[in-house]
Amino acid sequence: MRHYLVKGGTETSFREECAMRNIDTLVFRIAGSLILLSLLLAWLHSSWWLWLTAFVGANMLQASFTGLCPLARLLERLRVPAGPAFPGRPGTQ
Repeated sequence: MRHYLVKGGTETSFREECAMRNIDTLVFRIAGSLILLSLLLAWLHSSWWLWLTAFVGANMLQASFTGLCPLARLLERLRVPAGPAFPGRPGTQ
């Protein structure tokens, strides 16, 4: 079993490290990856891929106002744990 030394000198296992992945973090990662991928495809293939960038951006904007995020709901159904996007920051548990 692999062990990691994290801030504060505590030891954590690989499983515990994976458990730190949560819905908020995955939404940021997936949205950012889709935006970068669509920009790359627009540059290499066709400018029509920019519509994917616009869709992701519009969805992020509406989610910030309404609190409704289709990706977060999908991850919730897949039993990904909820949690803060930036664990270890002041004001987050």
